[in-house]
Amino acid sequence: MGVTEPVAVELLTAVSRLLRTARTYSHLRSQQLGPSGVTLGVLTRLGAASARPGDLATQLGVTASAVSRAVSSLEGLGYVARATDPTDARACFLALTDAGTEELGRLRHAQARTVSRLLEDWDDPKALELSTLLGELDTALAGSVLELRHGSHVAVHDPLVSANLTSEKAYT
Repeated sequence: MGVTEPVAVELLTAVSRLLRTARTYSHLRSQQLGPSGVTLGVLTRLGAASARPGDLATQLGVTASAVSRAVSSLEGLGYVARATDPTDARACFLALTDAGTEELGRLRHAQARTVSRLLEDWDDPKALELSTLLGELDTALAGSVLELRHGSHVAVHDPLVSANLTSEKAYT
């Protein structure tokens, strides 16, 4: 089995259009509504668990300075707090405050409402099918990303592994 070359071209074209639209949407949304991009990524990751700033940068696939700027903004808003790493006094852990947890919930709810409105002609099975297919595509492409970065093919079958591997910095 496999995808024919014409279908692969069609798929790549559709993904490219989706990425362009997503970038434009994210940029406009951040101008109009506030957090998106790195800031939203930091909030989301810290919503799952506390983390060191460097680890956040690796997970999000951005520079340490981008995370630092986002964290500074989030600290100023009272959404993130720093704590000294008990195993390394030079390092710190970041965690959401109660206000940060509330803000993340508010943002997630607002995003879900927006997507629900945009996909009002869809039903849940169709949306879940797309979600599954996008996860499969991400997993399939993750091996290619690693191959480009490290020079050898790696088969990736776990979407969580895919997300972590493809966010590695190219210079690590």
